[in-house]
Amino acid sequence: MRFLKLFFFFIAFQSFAQNQIEFESIEVNESESFLFDLNLENDEEVKAIQFDLSFNSNALKLLSEHILTSRADGFSVSARTIDDSTLRVLLISTNGSTISAGEGKLISLNFQSF
Repeated sequence: MRFLKLFFFFIAFQSFAQNQIEFESIEVNESESFLFDLNLENDEEVKAIQFDLSFNSNALKLLSEHILTSRADGFSVSARTIDDSTLRVLLISTNGSTISAGEGKLISLNFQSF
């Protein structure tokens, strides 16, 4: 019985992939609109993504008109502030689309500095 428990643990452990959202730092001037690019590196298909970003609301304002890349064809984006310094981003498909395994730019969030 001990062998079976270890075997099932190994299978479950191997079935989870590491998915990462990455970005590069950028410099912006005051009163400038800019796009903040987020890249996704994923080993398996992704059906939906939700994540939070902390930001300085005294220096940045979230705008609308975010841009999804072709990696997210068939997806919709919702980006909303949930408190003074936290942005929640949700990417979801209502038609069953998935983001294929791979890496590259996924979304550009629209901000303005002040």
